[in-house]
Amino acid sequence: MTMRCRIAMLGLPLTVAGLLLGCSPAKTPFVQVQLCLRDQRGLDVFREEMRAIARAEHMDFRDLSSQTAADFKVMGNAVDHANPVIVIAVDRKDGLGLAAVDLDTSDYQVGLGFTEGKDVGQARDFARRVIDRLRQRWTLLRVPSGRGAQPLSHCA
Repeated sequence: MTMRCRIAMLGLPLTVAGLLLGCSPAKTPFVQVQLCLRDQRGLDVFREEMRAIARAEHMDFRDLSSQTAADFKVMGNAVDHANPVIVIAVDRKDGLGLAAVDLDTSDYQVGLGFTEGKDVGQARDFARRVIDRLRQRWTLLRVPSGRGAQPLSHCA
């Protein structure tokens, strides 16, 4: 099992806290979903959709994919170039936002975790808007509470 797969299996809470929030207080996602991007074109569309969400919501967009891939290489973990590293965050300074992380599969499966920040109501409204928007293009699967996103044997 690759290091990426082991990190993904720990679930989005640890991934979000460790990879995206850095020195900020760790935020555990209050809702998690996963989806299949299928290929590089799907990833490109997804990345643009995340940028558009960040603009519409007046939030920061951060694509940490290249940096994370370089970090894996430094740690001695080979990255499969047919299966890119995906680490994208859309967030505000107060912690409200989302993180998208690949699940180390050949069909570009991604898990998304939403964090609350200071206002639970705003966070839930944000998650609903993003999930509704993403459902227009992809099939989303809600991840049960207390369990991290796991790679699916096949994408729907």
